[in-house]
Amino acid sequence: MFRHILAAIHFNSNLMRKVKECKDGSKQIKVTYPKFKDGEATVRDVKKKQNFAYVEEIYQTYLTASSKKSLDVVREELEAITPDPMNTMFEKQPREVAIRKQKARKSIVVDDVPPTTPGRVLCK
Repeated sequence: MFRHILAAIHFNSNLMRKVKECKDGSKQIKVTYPKFKDGEATVRDVKKKQNFAYVEEIYQTYLTASSKKSLDVVREELEAITPDPMNTMFEKQPREVAIRKQKARKSIVVDDVPPTTPGRVLCK
């Protein structure tokens, strides 16, 4: 859970990074040629380095907390407002029903489907 929180803090604090500038004042760009584009280029801005100042802020907050009890109170308040995981919010279909539906799907016989384009013969 804490890794997710740190990841969100890191993402939010580095979301709007500025673009690096060249000595002449123009924006710095990076051109790459990915294989899946068959030689077509992808142009991206080069961003400034990431900011990790939030780590020191979290540490200082931890140090200035009056006691472990006050941290426990804050933790309990946060846990009270945190929603349950998504997978616990819906009713699961019973296992037997899922297996029965899967067997019913597999037992369906597929008929020969005529072509959708009239006048066109696919196979002879």
